[in-house]
Amino acid sequence: MTADHWGYVLAAYGIAALALGAYWRRLVRLDRRLPGRRPR
Repeated sequence: MTADHWGYVLAAYGIAALALGAYWRRLVRLDRRLPGRRPR
């Protein structure tokens, strides 16, 4: 029988979501710093 590893799967998805969210925030912050940016 194989053991269920859903805790690890959920933890991996959670870590991936946090990493992608932090990366997205960094990109937004860098975009705001760029000169010559057109306002939306």
